[in-house]
Formats: sequence, structure tokens, C-alpha cells
Amino acid sequence: MDKLTNTLAVVGGSLLLVGVIALLAVADAQLFEEAEYSSLYDSTLREAYNRFKESDRQVPANARAGTDAGSQAMGLAAANPAAAAAQPNAARAQQMRQLQQMMAQQRGAAAGSAAQASHQHAQHDDGGVHMKKGSELLLKKQYDLAIVELQRALKENPNRPLAQHYIGDALRHQGKGEEAIKAYEAVLKISPTYYCCYTHIGDIYTQMKKPQKAEEAFAKCVEGYRKQIKDGGPQGSISKYHLAKFFMDHDRHKGEALVLAEQVTAETPDQPVYLHLLAQCYEAAGRKKDALNAIDKALQLNPNTPELYQYYRQRLMGEQPIVTPAGKTEASP
Repeated sequence: MDKLTNTLAVVGGSLLLVGVIALLAVADAQLFEEAEYSSLYDSTLREAYNRFKESDRQVPANARAGTDAGSQAMGLAAANPAAAAAQPNAARAQQMRQLQQMMAQQRGAAAGSAAQASHQHAQHDDGGVHMKKGSELLLKKQYDLAIVELQRALKENPNRPLAQHYIGDALRHQGKGEEAIKAYEAVLKISPTYYCCYTHIGDIYTQMKKPQKAEEAFAKCVEGYRKQIKDGGPQGSISKYHLAKFFMDHDRHKGEALVLAEQVTAETPDQPVYLHLLAQCYEAAGRKKDALNAIDKALQLNPNTPELYQYYRQRLMGEQPIVTPAGKTEASP
């Protein structure tokens, strides 16, 4: 009796297992019999095949079987659609998932390339007509009109830090310190590496007799330039100039300023503004002859607009200046 019971139990368990397997097979087949899923699989294959270049569709000859099911599916679908349709449903489902992942990655890469292109376009944006008019009006000290033009430039493209910077300059020249600080802070939101804005903010706080806030801004300026110098590259070289100039303008760390000025001049010997700064550093160190040599090189490199350098040389020699640098400023490199 017990033997019969055990036999029936085994037979019943086997029948139940067969039934479950049959049910799963029917369900799996039903998945691709429904038009929605079948068309999704086919369209996924077509889209993937059309998206990838010819070289990307090829499966390397030495590729192991099953390592690139997505590429195999694309090649099979293109060469023999009937054979692709005859593949086991489980394999087709796996291939579809892999293809969807591949396309998602490709779309992500395309989006990244578009974002990079947009960023590069913003970097090469010259500011347009309003930017040019605004900068010209700023030089003429027509600050209200300059701000109007610069705001128009920003309306065209909010990602124009130099336009926002010039607005800050105009407001600072008008004595509107608080507004100028907000403008410089707006520049830093657009481009956090405009460390010169911290210098301007510190200068304004100094005028407001807020030394603690001024020093906080100056510290951020120095920290930023030091980081760029450490990172190296062209921007690191330019930061040596800006940091040295900050030290000289604010009467601090003049020994370090001289080292930085010598380094940047050695790296880029054809920049008159670097040589002018180097001359100032030599003068502060009591090296008058070296200062004269540096400013003479600046004059040779920039013979068409020598007023600022000629004025400095005359003052350095103790002569009565023949020309004055009124309204003359050096452009940052």
C-alpha cells in the first residue's frame, strides 16, 4: 500500500512539473504572439541596426559566442529576418534588453556631445553687437548707457560672464558698491573661475570699511589663482600674472609676486603686460636696471600704444612725464 502511494506521489509530482513547464512555455510564446511585444522587438532591432555605423554592426571574428548578443541580433535580423524570428523567445527577450541598453547609452553619449558643443559655443561667444557697444560706452565713462547695452547682451544670452563683469565695473565706477557686488557675484554664478571678481568685491568692501569681508573675498581670490597655477596649462600661466598683480596692487607678498612675474614672463616672453608687471616687481625690489630693461622690452613689443609703458619709464627715470596714461588700462591677457 505504501509503495503504491509513493508511486502515485511521484507520478503526480511529475505531471505537476510538466504542467508548470508547459504553462511557462505558453506564456513565453504568448508574449511575442501579441502584436504589441512582437512589434516592439522588431522595431527595437530596426532602430538599433539603423543607429549604429557599419563598423559597429560587425561582430569580431574572434568574439566568443554569446558575448555580444545585441550585435549578433542586429546582424541576423538584417541578413535573415525569418531566422531572427525563429530564435527562442527567451534569447530574443535577452537580446532586446541588451539592445535597449545599448541605445540608451548611445542617446546619453549624443546628449553629452550636444551639451559639450553648447558649452564650447558659449565659450566662443563674442557677446554680439550690444556687448561691443556696452564696452565702448564703458571706456567713454557713459556708465548708464553702457549698462543698458550690456543688459541687452545678457538678455540675448545669459551665459555671458564678461558682460555681467562690465556691468559690475560700471556700477563700481558710479559708486554703487552694493549693486556692483551683486553683479560680480552673478558673474561667479555663471563662471566660478572669474577669480578677479573676488578682488573687486574685496576692494569695494575695503572702501566700505569692512575689512573682514574684504579679506574673505581676497582669500578666495588667492585660493582660486593658486589652484589654477597648481593645475597648470595655459590658464595656470595666466593665473601667475593675475596673482602677482594682485599682490603688487595690494602691497603684499612682493617677493612671491616677483617670482611669479619672472616665471610667467619666461613662459610667455612676448606679452607686454607681463613685462610691465615684471618691471614693477623689479622696481619694488630695488632693481632699477632690471626694471628699465623689462619696460624697454614692453615698448619694443607694443610700439603702437606705448603711452602707459612710456609714462612708467619716464617716472622710473625720475623724468617729468611727457605723456600721461589718463584713461589707459592694460587689457588682461
